[in-house]
Amino acid sequence: MIFFGTKGKTVAGPAVDCVTCPHCGKQQHQSFGLLRYFHIYAIPTWMTARQVGLECLHCKYTLIGRDVPDEISHQLKPMLFPKRRVLPLFTGLILLCCLVAGMVHIGHQEELDQAQYLAAPALHDIYIVDITSGLGQEAVQGTYKYAAMRIVHIDDHQYEFALGNMVFEKVQGVRQDIRKGKTNTSSYYDSETLLLSHAQIRHLKQIGALKAIERR
Repeated sequence: MIFFGTKGKTVAGPAVDCVTCPHCGKQQHQSFGLLRYFHIYAIPTWMTARQVGLECLHCKYTLIGRDVPDEISHQLKPMLFPKRRVLPLFTGLILLCCLVAGMVHIGHQEELDQAQYLAAPALHDIYIVDITSGLGQEAVQGTYKYAAMRIVHIDDHQYEFALGNMVFEKVQGVRQDIRKGKTNTSSYYDSETLLLSHAQIRHLKQIGALKAIERR
């Protein structure tokens, strides 16, 4: 299966009777336009070429591109390649731009959410942390160091956290447990808790120990 490549399409144009065929000397021609475009999964992404062509109605001899007189080519292009015919060839590029813009917007919104969660911690917020940085814990088997910890109690700007029993090599492992709802149960966490001030939480963020905050 071909996932990407180039394709072409031909569009019919008006009759032209002011060009002499170099093969048979007749002047009756049918104009056409040749559009070539790059596609991804059969979706036109961007146009790579557009050429004006003339086919002799007598002998079928064809003039295309630079072989067509410049004056005739300039006259025919607006009729052969109007915007309604050309713009669809940029469908994939438009979709890609929309996708990138959407991802940028989502990323920006995520940054705003994280800043809000950090400024005002709430009960049951789940923090994804590097337990070896700022929390005084040791990595498991050398590389397993990411865990979840959940706010279980708030008292006078002091935040009590329960540290998760599961430790992962990558942040994604913690995120999967959060998505599956495993971090919502008390059995997921150790019975001993950790007390942190708001300033200490901010410090964890500053030194890179706090990777993300999830709020459900």
